[in-house]
Amino acid sequence: MRRFSRISTIGTVSASLLLAPAMLAQGQFGPRGTPGTPPDPATMIAGQVTRLTALLDLTTTQATQATSILTAAQTSISALQTTLHTDQTSLQAAIKSNTTATIDQMAAAIGNH
Repeated sequence: MRRFSRISTIGTVSASLLLAPAMLAQGQFGPRGTPGTPPDPATMIAGQVTRLTALLDLTTTQATQATSILTAAQTSISALQTTLHTDQTSLQAAIKSNTTATIDQMAAAIGNH
């Protein structure tokens, strides 16, 4: 039993040493693209439409419609993220200065997003 435990430990350590370089070689967002740089929204949308076209056998018209829908959604999300970020920054400032009226106002605004 003790011999089996030693062999198991040696196997685990060996596997870890063999796989460590592969894990460390991965960038922040995986093996694709420039390490640490996420793809821009247009590239992400194009990739989504490509996958949808392959999975659902979309026509060119349907792919164009999907691109329009996803682009409109991304535009809405981007505007909402900007507003939310601004409100969160204002809320943090209000908390630091203990301005309860502004805290209530920003909390309500964030809750409505």
